Amino acid sequence: MSCSTKTRFWVDTPSTFVIEPGFTFDAIIHGRPQPMTRARTRDGRFYNPATTDMFTFRSLISDYFRTQLLEKPVFAKGASVSVTVEFYLTCSGSREPDLDNLVKFVLDACNGLVYADDIQVNVINAKKHSYVTKNDKGKTHIYATRSPN
Repeated sequence: MSCSTKTRFWVDTPSTFVIEPGFTFDAIIHGRPQPMTRARTRDGRFYNPATTDMFTFRSLISDYFRTQLLEKPVFAKGASVSVTVEFYLTCSGSREPDLDNLVKFVLDACNGLVYADDIQVNVINAKKHSYVTKNDKGKTHIYATRSPN
């Protein structure tokens, strides 16, 4: 089974978002987990292929904040944050993205929304799960908590 190159994210019902400002952010974003990609060149110009995916991913989180009238970021500047990310992929083998690139995408996407700056993240736990199913495109589970300094 190969991974699709088309990306489509959607958020579960709002109950999958659990947010306690300053303490917890817990969300499941459905859709194929995206890796951060290297900048490329075309016609002598640099571009980042992940830009559209990043915008879509950030928009889902941001739109939820807006509909619930929540302040951004969840963790104010200066607070130490621990992030756990689990990626559920519907592909396996050599076409599977590297874990570090998947984590980088999520950390960059959450910057300014979940935490003021990614310099606040002092603990990262990440795991990649592979499985095969016809109806599921995968998902990304993000859990961030305030961590002791």
